[in-house]
This record gives sequence, structure tokens and C-alpha cells, in this order.
Amino acid sequence: MSLPTFSQKKISANLNVEQVIQKMPQFKDLFVITAGPIPPDPARLLSSDKMKQMMEYFHQNFDLVIYDVPPMLGLVDVRLLAPYTDGLMLVVRVGQTDKSALNQVEENLKIAPINLLGLVINGDKTRLPGYNYYYSNHREAVHSDENKSTISTL
Repeated sequence: MSLPTFSQKKISANLNVEQVIQKMPQFKDLFVITAGPIPPDPARLLSSDKMKQMMEYFHQNFDLVIYDVPPMLGLVDVRLLAPYTDGLMLVVRVGQTDKSALNQVEENLKIAPINLLGLVINGDKTRLPGYNYYYSNHREAVHSDENKSTISTL
């Protein structure tokens, strides 16, 4: 049985936050809330008093809270949630993220009260000397199956 998603509950006034939090059994102490379908008015949902109460609950009951939100440009989601967080991790993809868009995000961050915690750059295929050697020689892992051990490539 799966629990209702965040947007299916639409942060109703009588919503108990535990109704949408799902514990991930394969990971100790990992909990998630799935977004579900995009609601008709996400900005209204994210700026509601109930959402603010939920974010306060998350802050008080969890060591780390991560909100995975759409791109910063053109949408208000980040600006609505950021004031209730410790900061923003910006994720960009090499060859996909337009430099002018990144410059615009930088300008927006100067104006908005958003603390930039860091930048994650993914999709980089650059081969650094020594880097490939390290990973090519450390990609084997030992797996144990009761009385027998096998080595496989990750």
C-alpha cells in the first residue's frame, strides 16, 4: 500500500504531515515525500500557511531536509521555499545548461535572500590524468553470499 503523494493531499487544512511521509525500508533513517502530479496552482500550494507549518515540522524532526524543485528560472518554487531552508544547491549539466541562464541565476541570487551552498556540475566527460586510473583500478567490490565470496565489477 502506498501513501498519498504530496500534491494529492493538496496540503489540506486537516492534513497530518505523517500521512505523506514515507520511510524507505532499504535505507536506515531515510524518509521521503513524493510530489505526485503537478497541482493546478503550485505557487499557491507552496506559499500556504500549511506548507510553512510542514516545513517547520521537517526542520524540527529531521537532521537534513532536501527539497528537489524545478529549475530556478521562470518558476517561483525556489523563491517560495528558499527562505525556509539553510540554502540552495544549484545543479547544472555540462553542455545542457546555457551560460546566459546561469548568469541570470547568479543575478537572481544576488537579489533574493537565498544562500548558495554549492554547485553540482554533472555530465562532465573530461578525463583527468590519474583520475581515470584511480577509478579503473578501484571498481571491483567483494560480495558475500553466506559461505562464498565473489568479486564483480561495479
